[in-house]
Amino acid sequence: MPSYLVESYLAAGGSEELEAAAARAHEAARVLSARGRRVRYLRSALLPGDELCLHLFEADSAALVSELSELAGITAERVVEAVLDPASRDRQSKEES
Repeated sequence: MPSYLVESYLAAGGSEELEAAAARAHEAARVLSARGRRVRYLRSALLPGDELCLHLFEADSAALVSELSELAGITAERVVEAVLDPASRDRQSKEES
């Protein structure tokens, strides 16, 4: 399944704002998955100096990730396909098992 990165901004965002946005993204992915949509939340990161928040997903399409972002209340500045290191993907799958 392809991976996608969502760029959003958190003005003066800190770890609390990152945690809240990540929780909303995770929950939106869970809701859409329960509806039979193929999407999975992977992780989020904050670059505080740039007020940039990055959310990483696996999904069938960029359009699905945009829909998820809207459901999560995340203003997506961009949704772009991302290429992940296969070894890190394998480690994450093992950790989730």
